[in-house]
Amino acid sequence: MISKIAGRTMNDSQQGVLVVGDTTIDLYPVDGSSITPGSQFEWHIGGTATNVARWAASLGSETSLVTNIGTDVMGELAAQHLADGPVDTTHVTRVDATSPLTLYVATEDDEQWNACRSGDARGLIRVGPLGRRYVAG
Repeated sequence: MISKIAGRTMNDSQQGVLVVGDTTIDLYPVDGSSITPGSQFEWHIGGTATNVARWAASLGSETSLVTNIGTDVMGELAAQHLADGPVDTTHVTRVDATSPLTLYVATEDDEQWNACRSGDARGLIRVGPLGRRYVAG
């Protein structure tokens, strides 16, 4: 059997992973503790779909990602980071939106994290007829 995944033709002897979902820029305090005035942060590309795609690729699977990334500075950083990695980014779409930032904040006991999210490039994912999801582009 021959099928198309992310625009590439594959047969039964080939296996690949297509991941559809969000890409975020995750911010963490450098020292891993609560935020205080003067705290420094490190950033990582995240989002459930993006993390799954990178993990699948790290296990040797041909992996493609379908996601939206904003046209702001953080979106540019995310796009460059993804392009430099092992995941096929042919279907990563730049959209006129703010890239989602997720700030991870330690709880009072520093043993758990709360996530606060701002921005929403994924807001351009709409529900179409019969509940099918498609990415606007």
